[in-house]
Amino acid sequence: MGNKVRIGEGILRLISMVLATMTALVIGLSTQTKTVFFIEKKATAKDLQPLWIAIIVASVLAGYQLIQLCKCLASTWLSLSETTCKCTLLLAWLSLFLDQGTTYLMFASTVAATQASMIAVTGVKPISMD
Repeated sequence: MGNKVRIGEGILRLISMVLATMTALVIGLSTQTKTVFFIEKKATAKDLQPLWIAIIVASVLAGYQLIQLCKCLASTWLSLSETTCKCTLLLAWLSLFLDQGTTYLMFASTVAATQASMIAVTGVKPISMD
């Protein structure tokens, strides 16, 4: 039963790593060009700081998931022998805490990047206090 859980965890971590990598690549490699008064302006992710931060967060998250995937694979591989020690409760709580932290960090950076992108596209309308 324990190996099935580790295999499931490994698959989920692999999917998470691939999606975080794809997110960083899509945001980082996308550009838009607009012509204003016969001058072409090329916009990239570096022009908008929250997009750049989202790329960094997604890259760090992909690296974290790669490290956790290696830990999961090593744990599964080493559990085949009878002389291995089990993970402690502290290590499990630390892993859960780090997983939650990276999830909230990715969510926050995605929301900030979306908000900044919408403001860049639509502009800010003044709020009237009538």
